[in-house]
Amino acid sequence: MQFPFQKELMMRKLYKLILILTMILTLSACTGLIEKVKFEGVTDDIRKPNNRNLMIKGTWKLKDKVVPENLESDILEKYSKTEWFYLSDEIVKFESRYTAKPNFKTRYLNFSELIKDLSKEIKETEKYIKGEGTVFTVTDGQYFYQDIFVINEKEIAFFYDGILFVFEKASTEVSKEIVANVKELVVEKSSDDNTTEDKKNDIALLLGIKTPRKDKNGNSYYTYRTVLFRRNNKHKPLIYSIKNLLIPRTTGFWMVGQEHIIDDRGTRDILFSYSLAVGNKESSRYLLGEKNNNSIIYLGKDHVALEIYDYISSERTYGIYDLNKLSDNTKLSILDIAGELGIQTFKDETAKILSASTIEADLLDDLDFSNIGIKRTNDRWNFISNINMRVNNNLQTREFRINLIPTIDLIDQESLSVPWDAVRTKLPGAIDAYTSPDKSVLIVQNNNELLAFDLNDGIISNESLMSAKINENDRIIMAQWIMGEQATVWEETIKNQEIIPMNFIISH
Repeated sequence: MQFPFQKELMMRKLYKLILILTMILTLSACTGLIEKVKFEGVTDDIRKPNNRNLMIKGTWKLKDKVVPENLESDILEKYSKTEWFYLSDEIVKFESRYTAKPNFKTRYLNFSELIKDLSKEIKETEKYIKGEGTVFTVTDGQYFYQDIFVINEKEIAFFYDGILFVFEKASTEVSKEIVANVKELVVEKSSDDNTTEDKKNDIALLLGIKTPRKDKNGNSYYTYRTVLFRRNNKHKPLIYSIKNLLIPRTTGFWMVGQEHIIDDRGTRDILFSYSLAVGNKESSRYLLGEKNNNSIIYLGKDHVALEIYDYISSERTYGIYDLNKLSDNTKLSILDIAGELGIQTFKDETAKILSASTIEADLLDDLDFSNIGIKRTNDRWNFISNINMRVNNNLQTREFRINLIPTIDLIDQESLSVPWDAVRTKLPGAIDAYTSPDKSVLIVQNNNELLAFDLNDGIISNESLMSAKINENDRIIMAQWIMGEQATVWEETIKNQEIIPMNFIISH
């Protein structure tokens, strides 16, 4: 016989069991959804994903190469035997490029917008890259960087050296032999780098330098050049200089610069940006900014910052542009760069400037949220903006820094490994300084020289490794370091350009 309270007790247990099962099923469904969201590339975190989430893991066989008409023959020959691409959560390998410490970032983007200007050079890209989809970015934080377009579950593609490589999946796995081979290459490279305790790493630095000029009308404009510094244990330090700005990007080396034009229509500064492998400067020219006169104040792997000015009114503003979308002539806004928090920071910084001014002006309701630039001050890149105000027919400009935290990859920020005060104590005339990633080299700019010094446990050597003459008003607008075997690639790339003679001294 079963008493009522026993029956009620059994029913309660049954309800609890049903509730627990429901929760388990719900959590399982949520987990599946989370995995699906990650799989489809909505997440924007750099992480080392597990195998289930790495949708492009496997061995990929070359299906097609989409090549621009004017690609240099040596580049085409370089990839004539390309066949495989390997990617797992342990290694990534494409030709001589590899990493055994891959991290992954996924984004869901409009493909056409992302490669708008690059696709001008390769008309057939829309055959594979169109619409929206997932972009996987692979990086090891130093040497390896590659954006990969997921066309579908069986096809991927990426740009490098001006070529669009299209692969189809051959296997969902990467063989143990390939993984072991890449890891062995990494070990060998590491062993080579540490043969002796005092061996210096192979280091290269690309510096972009702008020089002020005057045109025939007395107006200012700028010319640009790239200086490569390289130092390893086998040779004395080397230095080269070329015209324009050579920038290493995820798709290979690009050339960026400006032409200052004066004709019957007035003056204007035309920015050009093109893949070095393609070399089609004429089809990659852009008239940016609403005033047509501007200069480059910062160049990164994917963005360029301009100072825009009007010769007549003397007003100056700033703009940051995506190198992949220059034809849009659209500045990034604070919202694009740092989100809603950035908008508030911008308002707060502007209010401080206005409150500190004796000028009665309420400009907070009419702020230009795209008036944002990037400039170098002492040892770091800073976001800047300004306010142009007319007081008794006189133009007054207030420039100020903005402490933004960018939500996009924008600034290649490298902090000095020695205090700025220590640099100024050693070299009182120092204007700017950079230290190598391994903290072994210090580059200093003063009024008329670039100087390189050894660093040992943060101590600056008494004698410079090298000094090179520069102009008093020259300013550095780009800085890119590399270490290891890619330093040789950088040197060979710059030596293939027209070298500008430089006055420099190597210390003995």
